[in-house]
Amino acid sequence: MKVMVVFTILCALMCVISCDDDGVSNNETSSVIMPLTVGNSWTWERLGRDTLGDTIWIDTCHNIVVSDTTIDSETWYKLVSNCGKVGLKANRSDGLWSRISPDETDLIAKYPASVGDHWFNQGSTTQLSTIVTDTVITVPAGTYSCIGYQWDHINGSNSFGINFYAVNIGIVMHQYWPYGSLEEQVTTTLIDFDLK
Repeated sequence: MKVMVVFTILCALMCVISCDDDGVSNNETSSVIMPLTVGNSWTWERLGRDTLGDTIWIDTCHNIVVSDTTIDSETWYKLVSNCGKVGLKANRSDGLWSRISPDETDLIAKYPASVGDHWFNQGSTTQLSTIVTDTVITVPAGTYSCIGYQWDHINGSNSFGINFYAVNIGIVMHQYWPYGSLEEQVTTTLIDFDLK
């Protein structure tokens, strides 16, 4: 009897310790492929390499979430970059989405993801697939377990790339191969980030 009372007290104590004030287990965390909060920012270094692997240019890109807006009862976040247009992004239950136009949205990073997931974007001119879900990538900002998404333009340009995302961090590395150009490979690596 004494053992049963002690066991019951221990079980009740474990339940109280493992739950916060709203009754949700501390083990259950909200995960997104890219955290979107106003003020979040990421800085990457981009290297362009020629066919011999020699670096032919280097620059730095900085993206920041500057505002949010509600469209059709959904919150979208505006990102701006010194390296070109980024636009509106939103995390949905199936991953990271981008608003291409007022009437068109594209899934750009499926999450949760499984190797072999495939989908099309931008009027079926870009094919995307999950190629890896647990590869370790080391960049100047740290070492992360990443999900890799390959995209292929099937509209005649023959370009393709791979984006490596770390959950709750965002893009850690991006590799791009623009066929037929002098820049045989562009590699972008995360050097710093600030998440609010």
